Amino acid sequence: MVPVPHGSARRAGGRAGPLLIGAIGFHTRGAYFIILTISIVFVVQSIVLNLRSLTQGSMGIRFPFFMSDRWLEPRLWYYLALVLVIGTALSARWVERSRFGLNLKAIREDEDVSASMGVNVFGAKLLAFMLSAGLAGLVGAIATYHAYLIDPEIGFALLISVNPVLMAVLGGTRSWPGPLIGAVIMSGVSDLLAFTITSEFNAILFGLVLALVIIFFPQGILGVLRGER
Repeated sequence: MVPVPHGSARRAGGRAGPLLIGAIGFHTRGAYFIILTISIVFVVQSIVLNLRSLTQGSMGIRFPFFMSDRWLEPRLWYYLALVLVIGTALSARWVERSRFGLNLKAIREDEDVSASMGVNVFGAKLLAFMLSAGLAGLVGAIATYHAYLIDPEIGFALLISVNPVLMAVLGGTRSWPGPLIGAVIMSGVSDLLAFTITSEFNAILFGLVLALVIIFFPQGILGVLRGER
């Protein structure tokens, strides 16, 4: 995450980034797409580390406090995060119930058959990618300001890229409430283990439980509750 100039250059860059990555990445599928997108994280991190004149390299950039009232500010961040959660959930619900969502479901089941039936596979995937990237970028920008510090090690940490995927897989990817449920459970359990098992074993234990859920319940927790197989 790098500060960019205001004005038209910023707007163009915000659109061009996901558009370019999506246009390149959609020529791959499955595990290759995942490897490509993760590789891009490391490439951008390396670029940011070396753009010291703009990003101050590994020193990072510090932000001023949002306001001087230390009692009110955390509450503002909380309600802002709550609005983002609700807005994102409503957006996901709208996508799922729209024609665009039906196209995405068809692509998920069989991409080649969807294309033969007239679905614009590339356009639908690109729009979904840009929509998700825009929401993630909005949340990331607010979370970064809340931390008052941004540096390449934090902004491009691998867990930041992997955690949303794990949350979706844990909760279930076949309907919009699944990732929301997965996020609540994953965050709660992770915090609980961090307080009760204060060592590296909490990450190992959590990773093991998550792996077992993925292996034995591939449809996620919501899929289990609905009796999906």
